[in-house]
Amino acid sequence: SILCDKESRIWIGTIKGGCNIIDVQKGRFTSISRQPFSKNTIPVSTVYSFCEDREKDLLIGTDGGGLSIWNRKANRFTNFQHIPGDQGSLSHNSVTKILQDNDGVIWVATYGGGVCQFNKKTGRFSQVPCIDEQTGYENRNISLLYEDRQHVIWVSAFNDGKLYVFDRQLNKFKLFDPGLTNLISMLDDSKGNLWAGNSDLLIKIDRKSRKHTDYSIGRPV
Repeated sequence: SILCDKESRIWIGTIKGGCNIIDVQKGRFTSISRQPFSKNTIPVSTVYSFCEDREKDLLIGTDGGGLSIWNRKANRFTNFQHIPGDQGSLSHNSVTKILQDNDGVIWVATYGGGVCQFNKKTGRFSQVPCIDEQTGYENRNISLLYEDRQHVIWVSAFNDGKLYVFDRQLNKFKLFDPGLTNLISMLDDSKGNLWAGNSDLLIKIDRKSRKHTDYSIGRPV
């Protein structure tokens, strides 16, 4: 028997040959993965993050392979990794988030090396620390990197990590509120409200008085 379903898939039933499916939509995606015998490839196949910059290049953050820039017109990959002893190299090879802000600055967040600013022209990185000034502890395991509608840049960290906000005058991240921890998502709406999510809560953040509103979800947001 032959049947065409509502999604244009064709099902073919055979004698002793099982059931076959022809799916015209299946194959529309092309897999971009590491090619072990090529120099023009992403370094590993495990990808954490993406960002398309203003030059239409795709910045790819990998788990253990560092940062890769893919020029899709030329189909050329340029890879950047952490080099021990080189302070201008990528701070860590696990790149969790990538962002190009309103000023065109490229930010790279890592799990293990904190946050860097990336100069694409020179290929060099400069670290921007996230330090709790009360304890002196620097959190280097970044899970969240976000720029809101007011062009304020926020970061949050794993493992009881707190929420930090970037101070442009001091060129560093300052602790925003020690009570906001382990945030994994953030979004500001059209009315200017700033929202965040952690492992079980949706949080409406009060930027001024720090009197935040929690909504229990029971699931990671």
